[in-house]
Amino acid sequence: EVAALDASLRGEGPPARSAIWVDEQPAGVSVRIVELSTGRVLLAHNLDPDLAEGARTQRVYTWSAELERRARGDALTQAFVDFGVYPNQHIALDWTDQWGRTNANLSGVTLTVVDPIVGVGAVHYRRLRPLNTLVGGKLAVSLPTAILQNVGGDFDGDVFDNLVTAVGVVRVPFGRSNYGAVATVSTNGAVSFGVSLLNFHLLPVIP
Repeated sequence: EVAALDASLRGEGPPARSAIWVDEQPAGVSVRIVELSTGRVLLAHNLDPDLAEGARTQRVYTWSAELERRARGDALTQAFVDFGVYPNQHIALDWTDQWGRTNANLSGVTLTVVDPIVGVGAVHYRRLRPLNTLVGGKLAVSLPTAILQNVGGDFDGDVFDNLVTAVGVVRVPFGRSNYGAVATVSTNGAVSFGVSLLNFHLLPVIP
């Protein structure tokens, strides 16, 4: 009936490919989009004044997509920027892939600019259920120390960091936001507390 109504009213224009129904309900407004050629429902959505129904629907869609991604075994990239400022400093960028049967493991690479000074290395975390806390550590090689040890014959190693630094990390996100608290302790004797930025798009090459 809708296709026939469209054919009688559209004139010389192309035929409609879909139809939209908007109905006012006691709890809000319902919206439905249907493909006319097949009758397939493209979108069915309820909008209520406080948007609670929309939020629940979005959570269902997100969880369904997450289950499909896990079933395919696709990687999930997570990026963290840590700013530990007190009492010592630790500033680092971690780029990890989330993996495992329940995606509870995160492994990847780290770049530090403080503790150690200009270091690169590997990082691994384990996600714990309470507050989605990440607990793990990293091993970073100090580039200035490595260069001086390989170039300078009499370098005593007192100016820069140790060649390899191990850093223990605990990171707790603030709810579902892109911020969290971070605490670190390193083999250089540095302890720091600060904030962590979660999945910020700092560089075009980082998803």
